[in-house]
Amino acid sequence: AWINRRYRQTAVEGVERLLAGQLKNLGESEREAILRWAEVMARRFAHIPTMGLKSLASEVGVPAVRAFLKGSGEDLFGDFVDLADRLEELSALVEEAEP
Repeated sequence: AWINRRYRQTAVEGVERLLAGQLKNLGESEREAILRWAEVMARRFAHIPTMGLKSLASEVGVPAVRAFLKGSGEDLFGDFVDLADRLEELSALVEEAEP
């Protein structure tokens, strides 16, 4: 969901710049159509890394997801890196508690 929101935010910001510049003479219905199209494309593009991260977490584990998030830019994903760190700590505690 967070990747989806970020992709959509980026798409909307880009479309708004385009509509304020090169496409400033478009009518309201055309503007809305372009904005809807950009949001749909953003959701579709976000689906790919979202599914990849789920698979990565399942097959390799939280450390791999954390590495991906750090490599993607900690300023963008800093909160999620922290969450991945906490999940890894919790996982270690669960493993220690198991008989």
